[in-house]
Amino acid sequence: MKDSTKDYSPEELAKAFLVDCWQNGDEQIARSIMSQDVVRRHARNPGKGLEKYLAMIRSFRNAFPGFTNAILHVVGDSNSLAVHYKSSGRQCGWWGSIPPCFRAGEIEALDIYKLRDGLIFEIIPMWDELAMVTQMGLYSVNPLYFIKNLPLAWFYKFTGKKHGDL
Repeated sequence: MKDSTKDYSPEELAKAFLVDCWQNGDEQIARSIMSQDVVRRHARNPGKGLEKYLAMIRSFRNAFPGFTNAILHVVGDSNSLAVHYKSSGRQCGWWGSIPPCFRAGEIEALDIYKLRDGLIFEIIPMWDELAMVTQMGLYSVNPLYFIKNLPLAWFYKFTGKKHGDL
C-alpha cells in the first residue's frame, strides 16, 4: 500500500480504487487514497464523507457478491483521473430497495476522480443504470415484460406471503 495518490500512476490508482476498494472491499486502501470529506456527485445517489462512501461500497458488494471490475481505459494527471471500465456481476442480495433477482449483468461506466493533497476528494460516476435494471429484468418498454419478470422476492415482500404459501 502506498502513502497517497501521489505515489500511484494513473493506472495504479484506478486499480486501487476499482479493484482493491470496490471489487475486493479493501477499506485500508480506500482510507489511504480517499479524503475524509470525499464527495460523490451522482444525480440519484449523491453523498459526502468517507464513512458514508465505504458503507455504500459494502452495500453494493453485499448485493453483488463476486462482481468484477475490468479497467478498459485510464487518462489522468496529478489533478484528475478518468477511468472507463466494465463491471460484471449477479445480484444476489438487496440493492437499496431492489430485492435480489439472481440475474447477471454487465455495464460500462466512466468515473472521474478529482485529486487534492494526494487524495481523491471528488468522485463523479457515470454509468448506464438503465442497462443494468433492464438486464436484471426490472425495466422494459413493454409493461407485460416487467410484470412477467417481476422478482418473486418483491411479490413476497408486498403481499406478506412467505415461501410455500402459494
